[in-house]
Amino acid sequence: MKKKLLALFITVVATMAMAITISASSDNPSMKITFLNVKHGDAAVIESKGHFMVIDGGKYEYVDTIMNYLKKSGTKKIDLVISSHWDGDHVGGLNQVIRNYPVDTTWYSSYFVDNGLTQNVMKAIKGNGCKAYTPKVGEKYQVGDATVEVIADGRNAKNVSTLKSKEVISNNSSLVVKVTCAGKSALFTGDARSEVEDKLPKAKVNCDILKAAHHGNFYSTSATFLKKVRPEYVAISVGPNNKEGAPNFHIVYNITELGGIISRTDKQGNLTYNVDKNGIKLTTQKQLPKLKSSMIKEIKKTYKYKGKKITPIPTIKIKGKKLYCLGNKKCYTTSTKTSCYHFNKNCKSLKGVKNKYKLKYTVAKCKAMKKRECGWCVKTPFDYKVTYKNNKKRGTATIIVTGLGTTCYGTVTKTFLIK
Repeated sequence: MKKKLLALFITVVATMAMAITISASSDNPSMKITFLNVKHGDAAVIESKGHFMVIDGGKYEYVDTIMNYLKKSGTKKIDLVISSHWDGDHVGGLNQVIRNYPVDTTWYSSYFVDNGLTQNVMKAIKGNGCKAYTPKVGEKYQVGDATVEVIADGRNAKNVSTLKSKEVISNNSSLVVKVTCAGKSALFTGDARSEVEDKLPKAKVNCDILKAAHHGNFYSTSATFLKKVRPEYVAISVGPNNKEGAPNFHIVYNITELGGIISRTDKQGNLTYNVDKNGIKLTTQKQLPKLKSSMIKEIKKTYKYKGKKITPIPTIKIKGKKLYCLGNKKCYTTSTKTSCYHFNKNCKSLKGVKNKYKLKYTVAKCKAMKKRECGWCVKTPFDYKVTYKNNKKRGTATIIVTGLGTTCYGTVTKTFLIK
């Protein structure tokens, strides 16, 4: 009888402990996303409550980067491995990952690129004994507190590709997945080109963290796509001095124009986004200059009430170099009827236009006039964004200055008085 009561007591205590654990987990959901510096390739590890997921494995020559990270993270098992598509700079390290860890499930692109590298990955999958297949749109998988959803499965790659080369079809066959936790989400786009991205539904691609497709290549991450996604953070996994010239300057410009905070593996090493109910915290291996209150100039203590919003634009310099905000960046256009604005007064597209017809405006004004950037001379992204609170009525207003990851990072908050 005593033994039965003891067993019952232990069962009740264990059940209560489990309930407390589950409750604590659901009350404080969290995940950590790390984009590993594998040069010109993609490899990301997502951790949540002791569960792990790997999205792509970079090139084979950088396999130690991902293996060392998994070891240091205390990985014992991997819940989900995703091979976005079969390019060597995405699958190279997956062979060793799958051979060295128990894996529950592997998702891969339906467009198989047959070579020695990809054959080794398939052999590793078979030897591992994990479930392995191409998922369908809408399919979901739970990794700790993180929910993974398939947004595009790549099955229509041949039909949507404007060019029919194997490389383009392979890129467009990329699995696009969205990972959601604590009300925040990250979108992973593989190497999908704009013909795929631009057709994805807005409700499914809107996210807080975007992994820029194809290392920030010109043929992906269009302005149209970015306006649908509206990410707060953009991670670009890219190698230094690559032959593609990635990330393309127009991509960087378009991201910063929308206020997205860029981080790059070639400049900052591993990029880690910690996500929980308090929001998103970004940390990087290498740091850019951090914004400080002393850097923020030309914000007066008091402004006169005018019955409309007061929007002062601060001036910031780092090492003597003036940084640019959307509101104060100077540009040139020729008249209110022209469609473009220019950063270079002598841009070749302005050849033959007399100086007296070149009008000097701010980018903000040109944007209000629905002008777009010149494809020839607009190559400089914005460095910081400015937002305001309580800046229309009399009283204390707040200005928030945020570095966009091109030359600086961090956030500085200042106040001014409207009376």
